[in-house]
Amino acid sequence: MHTARNIRRTPLYSRLEELGACFGEINGLERAFWYGDPGTRPEYDHSYGRTSWFDNVAAEHRATREGVTLFDLSAFAKFEVAGPDALAVCQRVATANVDGPVDKAVYTLFLNENGTIEIDGTITRLAEDRFLVVTPSFTQRQTEMMLRKEAKGRAAAVFDATSAYATIAVTGPRSRELMERVAPHEDWSNEAQPYTHGRRIEIADGYAYCLRVSFVGELGYEVYPSADLAVNVFDALLEAGEELGVRLAGYHALDTLRSEKGYRHHGHDIGPDVDPYSAGLGFTLAKDKPGGFIGLEAVLKLDPKAPRLRTVYVKLDDPEPLFVHDETLYCNGEQVGRLSSGAYGHSLGAAVGLALVDPGVDFDGAFEVRCKGVRYPATVSRRPFHDPTGERLKV
Repeated sequence: MHTARNIRRTPLYSRLEELGACFGEINGLERAFWYGDPGTRPEYDHSYGRTSWFDNVAAEHRATREGVTLFDLSAFAKFEVAGPDALAVCQRVATANVDGPVDKAVYTLFLNENGTIEIDGTITRLAEDRFLVVTPSFTQRQTEMMLRKEAKGRAAAVFDATSAYATIAVTGPRSRELMERVAPHEDWSNEAQPYTHGRRIEIADGYAYCLRVSFVGELGYEVYPSADLAVNVFDALLEAGEELGVRLAGYHALDTLRSEKGYRHHGHDIGPDVDPYSAGLGFTLAKDKPGGFIGLEAVLKLDPKAPRLRTVYVKLDDPEPLFVHDETLYCNGEQVGRLSSGAYGHSLGAAVGLALVDPGVDFDGAFEVRCKGVRYPATVSRRPFHDPTGERLKV
């Protein structure tokens, strides 16, 4: 978009602009998509081939896999649900069981009555009667609608905290080292804060909620300072990470990283046309929890062993072509599915993505992907290509 820009900005916008961010717009909000080289003015030159910023994204990607990077993820939709009936509200909209210990985050889906996916995200229990719901930016109003609809008539309040908090992701194998430097009075051991757990920490000149989760497939933390402290916390992270070689990274790198890891992207890999079993997300379904959840009756009619579609992971054998999305996947010369999303896997050295395919596909067959009219040999896997067991997240 070229009009109606620079209206909604994250608390870190001005600082990121100074540091060379090239912004894009989603949900009317300016987001740092990639960073230019020092002394240059970053601008887009869109192409179906390699762009001038291809190498910049590659550097951000590799820094995340090998060192430590900072992402401004403040665009995430964030809601607090509080009150005596807060648990009942969250349990009803979420497919997962969120009735867990305080400070535990749970990945979950929100379904419609047809049993297909409307939203995905995390729900963290902040207290016995208070929850933090984090979902994709463009589902902000939909998330609010679903939560408020379930809260109506109950003793629960729903607060849109999207603009109240920034979200700074500290990611990469050296992210723990950075957190130790910027908040040395906290215990950053794996035992003190395991994967998918959160806590309130003292950082910079204030406090923030810190959640140990990652959308890139590496050790990482999401720091949620209030908007008025965001710049201070960001600057402290940047300064403390200088000796570690900390680098800024944008949403394009986030996409290349999550594509290697096989994480689903809402609006491409999952949506109202995909059920949880076809998406490979059946593990989020707590079908026996008290009160059930929206869409449970439809889900119970599905056979988890015979999904309508199957989600698989695809990598081109040739390092040159690029994925755009929606490329056709062939097996033994026959069309068997399509790429739901894809990016360049800079760690893998080839285009990589996710595909929705016929569940009866011959995994021992010869696969090809049609890119810009040309069929290229491809490798198809039932497991993600990067860290399939998730060990790098839990170290």
